[in-house]
Amino acid sequence: MTDLSSQPIRSFYGAGCSVIAKRLQKSASLAKQAVIPFVLKDLLNGPCVNWKVFTKQEDALNFAKSAKGGLMTFAFEPQDFSTGRLFLAAHPEVFWHYDSQRSVAERCTYEVITEGAACKLYADLEYEKVSNPHSKGHEMVSIFIDLICKSLFRDWGVRCMREHVLDLDSSTSNKFSRHLIFNLPSSCFMNNQHVGIFLKRLCQDVTSSIDVGSVCESLQGMLLSDLRQLVVLDSKGSQKLFCDLSVYSKNRHFRVYRSTKKGKNAPLVLSECNKYEVNGELNTFLSSLVTYVSDNCRVLEVKNAEVGPVQKGSRNSTSAEEAAPSPLPIVDKFIGHVVHPGKVHKSYYFASSKVIVYNIVGNRFCGNINREHKSNNVKYVVDLDKYEYYQKCHDFECSGYRSPPKPLPSEVVFQISDSSIVSSPGALGVFGLSEEDTADVLDAIEAVGSDKFSQFSQELPEVGGCSKMDVAIEEKDTSKNVNSTKPDFHTSEATPLQKFPSFGLSDEAFNSIDY
Repeated sequence: MTDLSSQPIRSFYGAGCSVIAKRLQKSASLAKQAVIPFVLKDLLNGPCVNWKVFTKQEDALNFAKSAKGGLMTFAFEPQDFSTGRLFLAAHPEVFWHYDSQRSVAERCTYEVITEGAACKLYADLEYEKVSNPHSKGHEMVSIFIDLICKSLFRDWGVRCMREHVLDLDSSTSNKFSRHLIFNLPSSCFMNNQHVGIFLKRLCQDVTSSIDVGSVCESLQGMLLSDLRQLVVLDSKGSQKLFCDLSVYSKNRHFRVYRSTKKGKNAPLVLSECNKYEVNGELNTFLSSLVTYVSDNCRVLEVKNAEVGPVQKGSRNSTSAEEAAPSPLPIVDKFIGHVVHPGKVHKSYYFASSKVIVYNIVGNRFCGNINREHKSNNVKYVVDLDKYEYYQKCHDFECSGYRSPPKPLPSEVVFQISDSSIVSSPGALGVFGLSEEDTADVLDAIEAVGSDKFSQFSQELPEVGGCSKMDVAIEEKDTSKNVNSTKPDFHTSEATPLQKFPSFGLSDEAFNSIDY
């Protein structure tokens, strides 16, 4: 009997197996490319599925501010777009659904930390390993977190532990790199400028202590030997702290969880030292977003808008300085009229929930007791999604009170919603094509009939830097309804797409396709 174990598989199955192997390989390749579209499981309470890509950051920010549904702004570096970053307005849950399906090389994505938006405390810690062979990165991070926690408790009474800090790592053989995002219990900062001021002052205290050889009063409880560990050398041999203080500028781009810098292969992942409790990838991503905060948070502020010598007791702001405007001055003006003769003392913008909170001075009238409070002030909350406002109170006895909501005036609604209809050459549409390329796609759809459009393809010639779509022409099965393959938005089942949506279709083209 012939020993088949020594026979090549090809000779056993015949020459035709090479064709089968190629088909299987092609199918596997297509399966890897397929993208599962986001499907709403709850039409009433599910996240907003709006998705718009822009060439200009300002357009994306304006759209996210004016559109309903808790949209946030992201920046990304497409692989086939050499002129820089594009900007995306999308709900973070929808964004993560698509971004998590991309390869590591494609995920070059950043959160745009919107100017003036309430945010979490965050830090970028880094140093070059070649210049600092004796630095112990893990110990340095622990010392830095301890320093932050002590300062938060001293200045605001906020209790912070290592378990509140999401610790992300993108270190390589050449560079130590960690991102820390402090998910403080029921607290956030007024905006990222205040985070920057807080950390700059703290770093000034550290360097001053090291210079004089004694721990300054504001850092009592820290060891001088620990503070010295935070000093590293840059590529030029100059000493500095390993905390990057340049990441607190307005509309700063901050890399998101699982994202890498373009051309690198060093995504941000959970550090082996992370003690923050995570519950799945989506929740880890949401916890990593700097401006994804609750509008019920206590807002932490520092007093001055510039870094300088800090007097004892002046870190926590209680001054009656003029309120900085919110991103929507028309709403500020309206609330000012509502509370007259009082005035707006502070305003806090929560970008992720589309809410502006106004602290009021000079008018303590509370609807709960139908009179003014003797000592505690009131606040007004504007819901930009519902176009309504209501009054709440700082008094403990009224802590659960919320007045019946009132609608914003029609002229205010018109002005804050008008920019949601963006007419700009910078707008690429929901899925990224220019007007010219969209016209080409629509021509292709019209030529074969939209009911024949069954899938997207990444293996087509490019037009204007964007790939055209493939047209899969099949024999129509008259026994089935032509729309039977459309996604059912009441279920979790969905037909895979063959393109990541950033680089596919505009609103009109996408909505006209049966798939």
